[in-house]
Amino acid sequence: MISKQLIDEFIKALDEEIKALKEGKGGTIVKIFDGHFIRKESKFFIYSFKLENFITTIDDTPVEVKVDSSRYEGEIIQTRELEVIIGIKHNFGKLIPEAKLIIKLYFLYELLKKKFEAIRNGQLHVDFTLANLVFEGKTSNVPSSTTIPPLESHVNMPNQSQLEAIKKSQSLPLSFIWGPPGTGKTKTLARIVECFLKQGMRILVVAHSNAAVDEATEDIAEILKNTEYYTQGQIIRLGNYQKHTLETKYNFVIFEEIVEKLAETLKRKKEVLEECKNRTEQKLKPLASVWEDIQKQKALLGEVKQLINIQNSIEKEITGIRTQIAQWENDLDKLRIKLHKAKSSGILKRFFLV
Repeated sequence: MISKQLIDEFIKALDEEIKALKEGKGGTIVKIFDGHFIRKESKFFIYSFKLENFITTIDDTPVEVKVDSSRYEGEIIQTRELEVIIGIKHNFGKLIPEAKLIIKLYFLYELLKKKFEAIRNGQLHVDFTLANLVFEGKTSNVPSSTTIPPLESHVNMPNQSQLEAIKKSQSLPLSFIWGPPGTGKTKTLARIVECFLKQGMRILVVAHSNAAVDEATEDIAEILKNTEYYTQGQIIRLGNYQKHTLETKYNFVIFEEIVEKLAETLKRKKEVLEECKNRTEQKLKPLASVWEDIQKQKALLGEVKQLINIQNSIEKEITGIRTQIAQWENDLDKLRIKLHKAKSSGILKRFFLV
């Protein structure tokens, strides 16, 4: 773990940087104009301005907006190319024709200093693994032979030193690539990203400015433009891009463009499915009347079944009645015999009495 003494040295160095920046007026001054009011949000009045020059900053950076001779506190909400959106703690109405934007460059240093102070005081616990690698050199030796995936063919293939840097990046937990301007550091970074992608990894590329991220994104897209990583929208430029070529030449790294293209693919699939559905419905139309007849036949069969059940019930009743009639006829025959005997008995009695 980094010692308390080293943290104190960091804080001291940051204090000196902050002091130097503040003594040098502490910020960069940029001319802004054509400010239009967008909305009110919490304590800020949000305005959109045009920039005289590109600026390198991050969102939520504290700034001052100088209108005439007065300064007003604010924050940068968003920057994109020559446009900046600023939240200002003052209502200027619908339009600010011209102003000066004063960016407080010491802002990030102050944030970093607060983090170090919190760590030193035990208020914040962090993992110093990366810091130890950077400042104490605790790393493994480079393997004697490192294999990398086959690189995409390109007019600018890596030279021997760049290839060595790419190989080392695949085996070390932390790599630094240094070189003077124009030696191909960003292109080497793009090749490193390519190797990690081809090993099934997910990569986050960050930089100190939007322009640097744009440059890296452009190089990565250029190398991988004929692969599924680009064509399937797997290379995404998040945040505020500034290079116009990302829109004109490598537009499929822009999130909105990816969504739109994927939506078009889904739309085409939907259209194909709807066409299949319509064809199926046309084929089923002649069968509709047949289906209707079948349903009618089913209904008639149901009625016939009910009639058969009724018939069976009636036949059972008739059988019962017939049985009853037969019983009655049997009883009647018995009565007839008795009557005949009675009549015969009466004749004999009358004969003897005479």
